[in-house]
Amino acid sequence: MAIPLSPEVVLIDRRQTGEAALQRALLNESAANLGRLGRAVQSALARLHELDAFASAAEREAVLYACADAVWQYFVQREVCGLVDHRRVIESYAIPVEVLRRVGGSPRPSSQPTTPA
Repeated sequence: MAIPLSPEVVLIDRRQTGEAALQRALLNESAANLGRLGRAVQSALARLHELDAFASAAEREAVLYACADAVWQYFVQREVCGLVDHRRVIESYAIPVEVLRRVGGSPRPSSQPTTPA
């Protein structure tokens, strides 16, 4: 099965090797994905900031974990791109500590007891 090439790959200098063209295409896709994930972080953080004073604790916790998941995915993609220091990103996006504490975690299902039996 042939893989369709994007216009960028087709227009690459014909002197480039296939490997170089593939590397360029992969870098372009990584950069595009990083942008998409960055926008997802912004959107998740906006939802967190939009929560009003009447939001339940469970609703707030769910939004915090949604933010943490978006941040985690963004951090992973940055690391794939070789960007391992996240301090500037945390500052730039103003990611709250309460979100950072949940990065890589998962919410506790509400049906489970909170204390060991």
